[in-house]
Amino acid sequence: DELGWPSSAGQTNQNFTLDFGTTEAGQASKISKLMKLLARDRRSLKLIGFDYYTWVSQPRHNGNVFDFAGLESYTHGQFTAKPALNAFATQALALEGR
Repeated sequence: DELGWPSSAGQTNQNFTLDFGTTEAGQASKISKLMKLLARDRRSLKLIGFDYYTWVSQPRHNGNVFDFAGLESYTHGQFTAKPALNAFATQALALEGR
């Protein structure tokens, strides 16, 4: 399955619920917490893997909420890592025992 949170709080009025759209720091925190839970419960869940919704998104002010879901953003021809990328990478390495 897939998981993800958009860092769309304050960027668009298209947040579906108050808890769905979050800040960049909130996105990183939610990813980190969920990945720890998945790691802890992966055997009982019979989880063999998951996908993050999207690695890169192109944020547009007042665009779709999913325009803010990437672990990186792409604007003006530049890729910029968001805090979520570090959170994801840290937890992925922990899952591998590194």
